[in-house]
Amino acid sequence: MVMRRSVMMVLAVLVAGLLAGAVPAAADEPLGGSMDLTLNLYAAATGDYSAPIWVGTVDLGDGDVRGIAFFHLGSGKPYGEDHATGTAAHFGERWVLYSDPGPILALTGTEPVFVTLGGFAPGEMLMWGHDAGVGNFFSNSEYRMGGSVEFVNPAYPAYAGWEGRRVHMAGTILYWESGDLAGVPRCSPGTFRIN
Repeated sequence: MVMRRSVMMVLAVLVAGLLAGAVPAAADEPLGGSMDLTLNLYAAATGDYSAPIWVGTVDLGDGDVRGIAFFHLGSGKPYGEDHATGTAAHFGERWVLYSDPGPILALTGTEPVFVTLGGFAPGEMLMWGHDAGVGNFFSNSEYRMGGSVEFVNPAYPAYAGWEGRRVHMAGTILYWESGDLAGVPRCSPGTFRIN
């Protein structure tokens, strides 16, 4: 009887994990993988940061691909936007990880990307947080960001252990090489990791 109850409990946990989507790494191991972003020219050109500045995907491994969007919040510096920045650019963002990459992939299906959505990109939110970052866009085009997971959607209990954890992102900005957009950021391959 005890064995039967144990087997039933294991099956219940497995079914709950399947219903919540792919089961992420255990909360004592980092969760992360490759990140592929595209610049949203609408937000970049107009300064309308109710639209996401970067959109793309995060591949967490084992077929767990999620949509991601970054919303610009400011310079990330305590003294404001108007202070001289030198060669490093500081920024603050809200990042949102979506349960399904499909709506994000639909936005990035054509180049250049020109998304006018306000607030959040389409799709069900899996988790979100804030980050502060710095990039040296004038020499090596590399950036790094650090922040935290501030909310995990209760509809995805397999991810609940990541709420409150630190998030780290890094990558390189690639630029348009010709045409009217020469010298404008185009995309950014990188990494996404929650510890």
